[in-house]
Amino acid sequence: MGVNFDCASRGEIDLVMSIGVTADRIIYANPCKPKAHLNYAREVGVNISVFDGEAELYKIKECHPNCKLLMRIATDDSKSMCAFSVKFGARENQWQRLLNVAKSLDLNVVGVR
Repeated sequence: MGVNFDCASRGEIDLVMSIGVTADRIIYANPCKPKAHLNYAREVGVNISVFDGEAELYKIKECHPNCKLLMRIATDDSKSMCAFSVKFGARENQWQRLLNVAKSLDLNVVGVR
């Protein structure tokens, strides 16, 4: 039906690709990815991912430097059933520093999530 997929692991990437989903319709959205999974994403053509910390930018530079990136930002989700911003997402006071690091590493930040 033309929908896209948010995958958090190599296993999820494999699963959606096994049903015929092409890599260009997948975002690797785990904010803390193992290097082996980043390498795998690069190998199979999953070329968009997220970051919310400086260490992740260095891993991406090493393993998947041409990946398009979305900076995952923390939001006020205190009234949500699952408050993910407690654990995930860059806080407002981190945004400029993270974007500067990404720029210094010549990474391709294309948006926010």
